[in-house]
Formats: sequence, C-alpha cells, structure tokens
Amino acid sequence: MINLLDFIPNKDQYYTKKPFESGVRSCDIGLTRYYGNNPFNEFVKNQITKITQGIFNHAFLVGKNGTVIEAEGDGVKVNSFQKYVSNDDGVIIFRYTLLTENLKKEILSYAYAQVGRKYDYAGLLAFILPFLAQDKDKFFCSELVFKSFEKIGVRMSTKADTSRISPADLFYYLRADKNFIVADIKNLIQERLLI
Repeated sequence: MINLLDFIPNKDQYYTKKPFESGVRSCDIGLTRYYGNNPFNEFVKNQITKITQGIFNHAFLVGKNGTVIEAEGDGVKVNSFQKYVSNDDGVIIFRYTLLTENLKKEILSYAYAQVGRKYDYAGLLAFILPFLAQDKDKFFCSELVFKSFEKIGVRMSTKADTSRISPADLFYYLRADKNFIVADIKNLIQERLLI
C-alpha cells in the first residue's frame, strides 16, 4: 500500500495519481505502445509492432524519483515518468518479486551508466535484416531493459539468441514468468493481453 513514506524525497519508490493506482517503483519494467509524437517516430512505432507481431513497441525501466531510463531515437536518456501517465496509448508495468535492495542497485547502476549512449538503429533493423551487426555500445529500448536485468542474472528470454529481444518478446516472457507480476495497467484491456 502507498503511505506517506513513499513521498519522502529520494525514496526509492514513486507513485503517480490515477490511473496508476497501485504505484510504480524503481526497477519496474514498463511496456507501452507509445513512442513519440513526430511522423518518423510514428512510422518506427508502427513498424516495430508489425515486425514483432506484438501489442507493444517500446520498453522502459523505471528509475528513481519518478524517472524512467529508456532508449529512444536520440539515445539512452532519463525522462519523467509523467509522460506515461499523460499518454493514452496503453502502459503495463511488470515488477520482479525477488528484487532485493542490492539487486536494485546493480540494475539501476548499469542502466544509468548507459545514459548518453546512442540508439541502436542497426540492431532495430536487424529484426528484418538479420545480416546487420548490432553495435555493442548502442541500445534500442528492449535491449536496454533486457541487459539491465541480465546484469543480475535474470535472463528475460527463452530464446537461444538474445541479440534481438523485442518489446513483444519481453511481454510474453514477463507474462509467463511467475517471478514477475503485473504491478499496474493503464488503459489496456486485460483480456486482450491474456493476463
């Protein structure tokens, strides 16, 4: 439950007003259909959904103090979680139930260390052109989330080749893994997600 301690500055939890009723914490994983407002981003969003045959086209990691760490077209950056509160494209939040404070520190340390790195366009294109090599120093959104959790030994995939993990791949894995729970949902029909 949410209490006054959750509002203490620098507390490792963040709560937003409705429609995120149960609250969002650092290291939660967000999946959304949102990707941006300009025409190029809309095109990319639609292509990701089509290629990966999934509902979601973007993944992010909740950081500290109401922020998210995410890889967008202009690179890995820290944004306000508020952008997902105010968009109507649908967001689902997953939480790893076995997360200790030390594991949180490892995940966040890795994710924040990637801020400023460039977006992995070659990695994104590799979904349709498999011969393209991914750049190890660049990230696309679901790759950043995957690698952040991989640092603590949580490999969010059943695939042998984890070089191309899409938001859809993350969703199907998280939905099936009993160590992850759905912490919150905004504007998504649960039956469609088969949760």
